[in-house]
Amino acid sequence: TAPEQEILHAEEREQYLFVISAKTEKALSEQVANYINYLKSTSDKFSDIVYTSSVGRSHFKYRVALIVSSKDEAIEQLKNYTFGISGVNPRKIHDEQNLENLQKLYLEGHTLDWSSIYKSGKKVSLPTLSRLQTLLENRLKLLQRLFRSKVGGFPLFYKLV
Repeated sequence: TAPEQEILHAEEREQYLFVISAKTEKALSEQVANYINYLKSTSDKFSDIVYTSSVGRSHFKYRVALIVSSKDEAIEQLKNYTFGISGVNPRKIHDEQNLENLQKLYLEGHTLDWSSIYKSGKKVSLPTLSRLQTLLENRLKLLQRLFRSKVGGFPLFYKLV
C-alpha cells in the first residue's frame, strides 16, 4: 500500500476524482444534467459530494470521471463531458493514489476500492433519476416488445379492428 502520508482524506485533498455513472447513455446524460443543477444550488461541501458519489453509490457501465478541485470546476467540466463505456473488470484497485491513473482505471471498468481512496467523509443526499421515470421507461419498453411480438409490428388497434 502507499505510504501513509500520501493517502489523503477527502477533506484534505486539493483535487478529487468525481465520478458519475448510469446504466444507459441517456440516463447518464440525465444524471449529468441533474448534477449540474445540484452543484449550482447545494450548500454541501464538495468533498462530501465526491465522497458520496464514489463510496455511497453503485457504479455502472456508462461513466464520467473528472479530476476537479471545486464545485464550479465540476460544473464547467460536466457541461462538456465525455463518457466512457466500460466492461465489468473484476480487478479491484486498492492502493493507487494517482488521480489520472484512477480516472483511467475507472473509465476502463475497474472496481476501485473507494474507501481506501477516500478514508473519511460525510454522506450527503445526491440527485437521482426519478424512480417513477425509470419504472415508466422500463414498462414502456416491455409493452413495445409485447406489442411487436403479438401483432407483428403493427399498432395494437389495427389488430383489434
